[in-house]
Amino acid sequence: MKKFGKIALCLLIGQTIYGAPLFTAPKEYSFRYMHYFGNIEGFVQIPRGGQFGSTTVEKPEFSDLGIDNINYPDFRATIKWEDFFINFGLEYKSFKGSNQIGYDLTSHNFFFPKGTTMDTKHEYINYRIGFGYEIFETEKFSVAPTLDIIMTDFAYKYSASNKISGARKFRWTSAQVGLNLSYELLPKYRIELNTKAAIFNLDKLRSWGSIEFLNNITVYEYEKNQLNLLLGIGAEHIEFRDRQRDRQNHVKHNFAPIYKVGFEYKFK
Repeated sequence: MKKFGKIALCLLIGQTIYGAPLFTAPKEYSFRYMHYFGNIEGFVQIPRGGQFGSTTVEKPEFSDLGIDNINYPDFRATIKWEDFFINFGLEYKSFKGSNQIGYDLTSHNFFFPKGTTMDTKHEYINYRIGFGYEIFETEKFSVAPTLDIIMTDFAYKYSASNKISGARKFRWTSAQVGLNLSYELLPKYRIELNTKAAIFNLDKLRSWGSIEFLNNITVYEYEKNQLNLLLGIGAEHIEFRDRQRDRQNHVKHNFAPIYKVGFEYKFK
């Protein structure tokens, strides 16, 4: 409940700073579904109780587990008043791997000799709430800084050919500041550039940044309803390391390039 209280406080701060009319009827609603495809690199380091020797440093890497490419869905909803908007998002990043590891591995204080076959499942589920304000807007061009609060559920499961299996899961909450740029190049064609970067705090050490370029093409429009096709490319870096004293839970991935395809339904 404390986490949701912090989210509510951020929204109230946004109301105070921007004077957003949150208690009046919104001017516009939009729903987006996008699917992402791309290459992934990184690792999962899972010690037991933060003890030295209970994990191989920065292993196993995704490539060692037979994971090179992943795809996943992303859902977003936005409510917009005049210049102020609130958005909600759910990103479900889930992928599996199966491969023989080419070295001796220790993970969560279990030993896996070279040649062991590892079957793994990885999940990063991001629940996002955020708000933004268009500080500059013309008929064709807009600029909007954003602030997002994200709660991430991480889960890692494995089973090995030496009959050892296990799972590890934990959660963290973070914040990102960003900037959204939009420009109408043609009457039914807009280009968007969205960037985000994590805000650091003392609870955990992490970095998280992303950039995306989108082509937003109107394929259907009737009165106050609009259906848009979304096509784009982007990149993401995320690294999480908790505060265990000796050896931390440490997960990292670089996802680039990310190819994106989806649609947006917008109405007033």
